[in-house]
Amino acid sequence: ADTLYDKQGDPYGSLCVLEIVVPRKVADSSSIPRVSVRLDGPKVRVYTNPTTYTRVFTSNPVWIILDALIWAGWKASELDIASFITAAGIADTQIFFKDIHGSSVNVLPVERNGGGTTPYTKYAVSFALRQRRSAADVIRGLRNACQAILIPNFDTGLLQIMIKETLAAQQASHVQ
Repeated sequence: ADTLYDKQGDPYGSLCVLEIVVPRKVADSSSIPRVSVRLDGPKVRVYTNPTTYTRVFTSNPVWIILDALIWAGWKASELDIASFITAAGIADTQIFFKDIHGSSVNVLPVERNGGGTTPYTKYAVSFALRQRRSAADVIRGLRNACQAILIPNFDTGLLQIMIKETLAAQQASHVQ
């Protein structure tokens, strides 16, 4: 058995620690084993309405921000979940682009989980913390990745999220 941390507790905040132990009989003492790890992050809350959610893997930065806020001590009852649902819809908007053959596409090939394709969305994130960071730093980085702002709703007292968009996208009617 390997006692890397001598049972002194998890130095990574109980999110995930990956330790690879290679028996000496398998590995040459002068070589470094080649390791490839492909995994999804933790399952996070994805709301379908302000009271109903499921826990799923997602690359949507809005749901990851919500999860980070909850890890940082916020309660779901202190958050304007409806604003998170709206912002998540904006982040999940599929966008089209021209591939190298000139075709208009909106999906990307997936190399893992049996292949296939995944929708190319307006905002998607994937990250790993390699050293301890404050919750404010992590949330700031996630906000910057999707142009989101967190602001208090002065009518309800709840924290809400908005994604900055063009003026035309934010207006209900045509801007002249």
